[in-house]
Amino acid sequence: MAGEGLESRTRLPSLTSLRWIAATLVFLSHAQGHLVGEVTWFSRISVQGLSGVSFFFILSGFVLAWSHQAGTTAATFYRRRLARIYPAYVVVALISVPIIVALGEVHGLTHVIEALLPLSLLQAWVPHYRIAYSGNGVSWSLSCEAFFYAIFPALIVAVTRWTRRFTAAMLAVSLVVPLLLAIVLRTSGDIDMRFLLMYTNPLSRVAEFVIGVILGVALRSGVRIPWLRLGPVVALAVASYLAAGWVPLSFRAVSVTVVPFSLLIVAAAQADLLGETPAVLRSRVMVTLGQWSFAFYLVHQMVLRVLAKLDTTNFWQAAALGAGAYIVCIALSGALFTRVEQPMERILRSARSSPPREREVTA
Repeated sequence: MAGEGLESRTRLPSLTSLRWIAATLVFLSHAQGHLVGEVTWFSRISVQGLSGVSFFFILSGFVLAWSHQAGTTAATFYRRRLARIYPAYVVVALISVPIIVALGEVHGLTHVIEALLPLSLLQAWVPHYRIAYSGNGVSWSLSCEAFFYAIFPALIVAVTRWTRRFTAAMLAVSLVVPLLLAIVLRTSGDIDMRFLLMYTNPLSRVAEFVIGVILGVALRSGVRIPWLRLGPVVALAVASYLAAGWVPLSFRAVSVTVVPFSLLIVAAAQADLLGETPAVLRSRVMVTLGQWSFAFYLVHQMVLRVLAKLDTTNFWQAAALGAGAYIVCIALSGALFTRVEQPMERILRSARSSPPREREVTA
């Protein structure tokens, strides 16, 4: 199942555009927490926005497998991943420290040091809220991604050697793991500890990445699902997303949406390969926003944390503030992408490296 590099393979604009939608869902979830509060009808369509991270994890595995070139050494892969995610990540991580100090969210040298821990990309392994969400809180997911990157060179070799029957079995197991974790952890131990073990711990989230790798390898090896059409799958994904707003927290982040999101990624990729990409998903605006989605993800919660200090007296004022925050985040993400993320990736990739491939999701 060697396959060609993505430079000579069909691009997948639908997946790039869908990244922006997933990032927006995460934004809605945090906007609800920081600005809006418990408004029943809005909460039903926003609290489950954290499932957007699950979409990112599945998509990350899928695109890495899709773009993988046989013969790429682990060292080369790690260098490319570092060049891809770390510059923008570091910039936002460093900027976030004086911001949260000014906001009065950290007190003393110990808390400042903790706010710098995300630079290690290890914070998600610590089952403590103040550590796992230290500094720029959303960076915990990059800690998970770093673990996924660490295992990918071995994982891709293994998956490409599996028989179809074993691959199907591993896919089924990976799809069931989030549900089993939600059931086991729902009533065991402290609620904060349960959430950290289920939501932020890299070992708990690796099944989503494995799903993406398996699906990416299958698609690039020629596997197609003719009956899987994008329209019905989008409807299923939307329905599952809405349903997630009505289930207990332990099931909300992954369990309800993992199968529909996996099908959505495959259906969107197949639509691109067949030349059936919907106009909205191949539009220049959506593809550009999708390319900015990593930068958007990095900056959005810090913007919301700053604006949360402004007093709002009702839902509509908070909604207007949230809309303004969304626009500010788009502007900042465009600047971060064009001024830091893109040029620094070019600089850090050595002269002997191939040009950057189709950009893949990292949050």
